[in-house]
Amino acid sequence: MKPIDLTKASPRSPREELGGLCMLPRMIDIARAKLPGGDIGQYHLGPGMSGLVLRHLGMEVDEFVERVGNAENEEALATELADRRPRRRIVCST
Repeated sequence: MKPIDLTKASPRSPREELGGLCMLPRMIDIARAKLPGGDIGQYHLGPGMSGLVLRHLGMEVDEFVERVGNAENEEALATELADRRPRRRIVCST
């Protein structure tokens, strides 16, 4: 995926889901901003909710950013991450 600039637009809502995992679209946006050529602005990955998701996936921030950078698209990434997830579903609150 290509880098993005989060100083010009905000990442997606933490309530958005992809592949049955809440926060994933937002985390992808922030990871894309960490890629060379992107700008992360005031956002971060790791502590807080994204840290919980990363622990759920069994990976560190750097590995997640690398996988985002190497992914063909979001659907391919969601499929790749599905194999790392426990079989129980985490539901986003509304």
